[in-house]
Amino acid sequence: MNNARHLDLQVEELSWIKKYYPNMFDITASISIDGERWYGRGHSQDKDTALIIALSEAIERCVGLQKYQSSNGIATHTDVDSARINSRNELLERDLFLSHFLTRTAYACEKDYEFINASAVKFITSNNDKVRLFRTWPSNYGVCYIVLIYGEPMWGAIFGHCFGDQDAEILIEKAFLEAFRQYYHKRANNLLNTNYTLADFCNRSKWDFTDHELLALNVDYFAEIKKLFPNVSTDTHGSVAYRRDEFQVEILKPQNLLLCDSPFVSVRTTSVYAQNLKPGPFNLESISKKGLERFLGGHVHRIITNVPHPIN
Repeated sequence: MNNARHLDLQVEELSWIKKYYPNMFDITASISIDGERWYGRGHSQDKDTALIIALSEAIERCVGLQKYQSSNGIATHTDVDSARINSRNELLERDLFLSHFLTRTAYACEKDYEFINASAVKFITSNNDKVRLFRTWPSNYGVCYIVLIYGEPMWGAIFGHCFGDQDAEILIEKAFLEAFRQYYHKRANNLLNTNYTLADFCNRSKWDFTDHELLALNVDYFAEIKKLFPNVSTDTHGSVAYRRDEFQVEILKPQNLLLCDSPFVSVRTTSVYAQNLKPGPFNLESISKKGLERFLGGHVHRIITNVPHPIN
């Protein structure tokens, strides 16, 4: 990027990951646009790839959030076709998670799965915390795996998600790393007990997704939603069929000229059937009733009307 200096590009390689993933690089990158700093993070076994992922995430948030309230369904990549696929997958990941959450449909418990990274799991359990694996109903484009790390009765929960049509092992490991990096940081910095009660959350005047992360760490909030994450396998016969023609795709143009020479392309995918992920308290106007009726295969009658989502 020719304007890296003007964007005050800052890059940092984090070393913590080597203890658990010796061949993995963890890179953070940030840029400054109009006085606001945007952050991204990337993981890969190739250092340059990790940097590209971190940069794309920073640009994705900048380009998306300068125009929309949420970066849901927005993805940035050096290849436009890859950006299209990633943006659709992000939309469907959040849609499947929220469709279960809003209709109080339990996620499927993957009880017998053993996580690949035994040393990371040992670190979690050595602190008397727990890790579990769940998944959503499958769809014709893939499935969303959910890794849950929780510490009741001391603290609430941390979530990691990954959606796609790749082998389950790949998706699960990505979801696990997303959750574990948050857990490691909070455990190392004694932040697991820093949280919002539901009243704290609802009394705020404005919200971002970090507020949802802090809400999820609250023990009482987690107890409210824990029934969606059962200890035993539940009925998993449901599935979701998305239509190819339901997706609207938009190529996002950077509002700041400093990003115009960037090799990255940002794409936003939407659907009137997809749940619209936004920060803040539950808002019935943000719900796609059509999408929930498709998810349930009938009329909507099981909507949680007073519990905010836990997605950060």
